[in-house]
Amino acid sequence: MVTAGRLIGMMEETLRAQGFDLAGAIDELGQVRQSVRRDRGESFSFGEHIRGMLLALLSNQRPWGPIARNEARLAEIFGGYEAERLKAADKSRLAERVQAIKCGNRAIARQTADLDANLATLERIAADYGSLDRFVLSDAPEAIARELGQGKRYKLRSMGFTLALEYLRHVGVKAIKPDLHIRRIVGDSRLRLHGGYPSEAEAVAILGALAAEAGVNLTYLDNLMWLYCAVDYGAICGSAPKCGACGLRPHCAQGRAV
Repeated sequence: MVTAGRLIGMMEETLRAQGFDLAGAIDELGQVRQSVRRDRGESFSFGEHIRGMLLALLSNQRPWGPIARNEARLAEIFGGYEAERLKAADKSRLAERVQAIKCGNRAIARQTADLDANLATLERIAADYGSLDRFVLSDAPEAIARELGQGKRYKLRSMGFTLALEYLRHVGVKAIKPDLHIRRIVGDSRLRLHGGYPSEAEAVAILGALAAEAGVNLTYLDNLMWLYCAVDYGAICGSAPKCGACGLRPHCAQGRAV
C-alpha cells in the first residue's frame, strides 16, 4: 500500500505537471495561512469569526472560485463583518447584493435571514467562554463542529457539521471539510481507503490518519485533496475523472479500470 507521504507527493506532482499553480491556489483559499497564524499564537477577533461563519455558509454547494475573487466586495457588503452593522442591515438586500456578484447559493435568502440569530449565538458563546477563540479551542475540532452544526446549546442556523468545520478552518483551526470530493476520492470507487462511501466522520478520520502519518498540516492535506478534485481548480479526480493524467492511477479503483 502506498504511504501517506507518497500519496501526497503524487498529487502535488500531478497538479504541477498539469501547470496548476498549487501554491497560489493554497494561498487563495487562505486556510493554511490562517492555521499558521494560530500556530504563531495569534488570536482571531469577533469580526474574523463572523467572516469565517459567513464564508462557510456561502460555500455551501457551490464553487469557491467566485467567492475567493470577490472577498473584498463581500467584506464591504457584510459591513466589514462588524456585528452591529450587520444587525442593522436589511437582510433581503444583503442577499440581493451577494447574488448580484454571483457569490450566493440556493440558501442565501435563508442564510441572511438567520444572520441575527446566528450573531446572537456567537455573542452568547463569547460571553460563556470569554471569547470565541477560547470556545473553538476548547475541544477537538470535530466536537466543536458537531455542537455548532448539530448541537442543542450553540447550534448555528443554516449550518451543519461540514460547514461548521469550514468555519473553523477560516479561523485557523486545522480541520477537514468532508465534502463530496473528499468522501469520493477516499472511498472504494477511487483510492479505496475505506470499504465503501465514507460518512463525514469516517472521511475526517481517514484524512486525519494520513496527515499524522505524513507529518503534514491537516488543513493543507484537505486543501490539496480538494484542489485535486474541484472544478475550476485541478479537476483531476472529480465526477468525470481525468485518469490518464493522474499519478494516483495505479492505486485507484477507477484508474485501474480505465
